[in-house]
Amino acid sequence: MSTLQGQSFNLEMVSKVLEQDSKKLICCTCGAQYSQEDPSKLFPPNSCIICLDERQYVAPGGQKWTNLEELEFGEGRLDFEMVPEPSEPCILRLKSFFSGGGGDGDGADLPSSPVRRGGWRDTVGIGQTPILVTTTKGILIWDCSALFTRNLASRILQLQQSSRLPFLGIFVSHPHFYNSSLTWAKALSTKVHISSLDKEWYLRGLCQVSDGLYSLVDTAREDFSPEERLDIQACSEHVVAWEGDVLEVVPGVKVLRCGGHFPGSSILVWDRDLTPGHDTTSQRAGDGNARRGGVALCSDTFMPCPDGKTFSFMWSYPNMIPLKPKDVEKIWQSVRPYPFQDVIGGWPGKAILGSSHEKLRISACNFVEMEGWDPTGFDFSYP
Repeated sequence: MSTLQGQSFNLEMVSKVLEQDSKKLICCTCGAQYSQEDPSKLFPPNSCIICLDERQYVAPGGQKWTNLEELEFGEGRLDFEMVPEPSEPCILRLKSFFSGGGGDGDGADLPSSPVRRGGWRDTVGIGQTPILVTTTKGILIWDCSALFTRNLASRILQLQQSSRLPFLGIFVSHPHFYNSSLTWAKALSTKVHISSLDKEWYLRGLCQVSDGLYSLVDTAREDFSPEERLDIQACSEHVVAWEGDVLEVVPGVKVLRCGGHFPGSSILVWDRDLTPGHDTTSQRAGDGNARRGGVALCSDTFMPCPDGKTFSFMWSYPNMIPLKPKDVEKIWQSVRPYPFQDVIGGWPGKAILGSSHEKLRISACNFVEMEGWDPTGFDFSYP
């Protein structure tokens, strides 16, 4: 048994949570998880509200659903591996992979499977990788995915026990990565932190359908289903909707609200000089004499580009709708006080290393100029 934020975390409880949530609907296209198990109970019926938004899309083949049971034990047969980021061993990507069974694993889609085969890894939804960060002040998880497995819980438990570090919680950048975060939080007996500006997009327990529209839950209502009531209660215990523009996790680790993609879109910045990393492979803290500078986990609040030196800024990445210039300016102003050296994105290979703070500023200026505006009319000044 391990103590996380004052609560007990053990594999027996993990199994209980996963059994409880095993049939809850998960959108195959975006990975959003719902309180309901029957798609006809959604509004609109058999529709994902995330995919109906202009920032996302309904797949050409129509709306399809899966659930945690199918992903872990059915045709999906997915599990996680912890892969250290090449530039930083204290940042572990939680990558999903095909664990065998239910198909030949040769890279082709299984018939009617919710899982996309091929590419960098087997994925469900949009394929982002949650990130586990190990610092000398504690362990945290940045962003979530649709998948959660017993094996991942066991690996996290082993890591926490061997390092003897406290678990600091789960922090999610924006609604497209909320996914199964309530299941993650319940299973790990921890809190999931989201920006209060985006809480109406939290589909399990914080929002409801009222008069044909999604809105924040009115707890005075008496017509909630039993599964909805369980999620409302779980949210009250596990979901923290934080206010403001900066959330300090521990000294040296902050979540910054930048806006843009969503009003509450955020990044995580980690000052590795103030709070060194804890290398779980060697069980040692980082070299106190080596200055590493800061690292930012940007999700897709801004996106590292393939050239390794520029960033893009989009309101919708799949539909290629750019951010407004004022939103690009707001992103820069939010990160300006934090001169990070490296940026690591939400997908493998999405990283810009070295002088990334200045590269972000230059990219913001260039982006606004390519949209037809004079960048000198905006505040892209350097600290």
